[in-house]
This record gives sequence, C-alpha cells and structure tokens, in this order.
Amino acid sequence: MPVKKIVEVCHKHGKVVFVDAAHIPGQIEVDIVDLDADFYAGNLHKWVFCPRSSAFIWRNPNRPHAWFKPLVTSAFEHSGIHEAFAYEGTKDDIPYLCAVDGINFLRRLGGVV
Repeated sequence: MPVKKIVEVCHKHGKVVFVDAAHIPGQIEVDIVDLDADFYAGNLHKWVFCPRSSAFIWRNPNRPHAWFKPLVTSAFEHSGIHEAFAYEGTKDDIPYLCAVDGINFLRRLGGVV
C-alpha cells in the first residue's frame, strides 16, 4: 500500500494519521520516520517472537499531540510521555521486557525488523 502517499494526502487536509501496522514488524522493513505519520503501531508477538500483548506505538515527535495520553493513569506524577504509558497499575509488563530479546533473536535469524 502507498502508506507514505496516503499520509501526505491526509496531512494536506489537516487530518491526524494513525498507521495500524498490525503484523508488519518482522516481515517488512519500514522507515517509520520517513512515513511521517502522526502515530504508528505494530505487534511484536507474531514475527518478532515476543509474548502476546507485546506491541509498540510510536508518536511522531515533530507533530504536536499534547492530547495523546494513556486512558489508564496512575497515582504518580510523570515527567514525560514514556513514563505516563510505562506504568498502568497491575498490568503484566513481561511482554514489553521481552521485546528487545525478540527483536535481537529475529535479527540473528536474518529477519527484518
């Protein structure tokens, strides 16, 4: 799909673009920064060999999105967006901790991430 072109057209019309890359990580090499979407998300549990619920969301730092906050908030003050999303109560963090090892394993196999 011509994702970059779609992003350009949407931005010309003042729209926020969220690319749902679902199972692309590990299958197709993508330059997320070059796409220039506002947000890009993908799962790591299929082709990057991570546990279920291991995924990521990328927010374009060049586009203002002060409204982008987690739905679940904690009792702690956060110094930035990473900290705000990192702690969501009693959620299991193991899938996220496995992401780096999954990516490195895929690279050792010669895969694309």
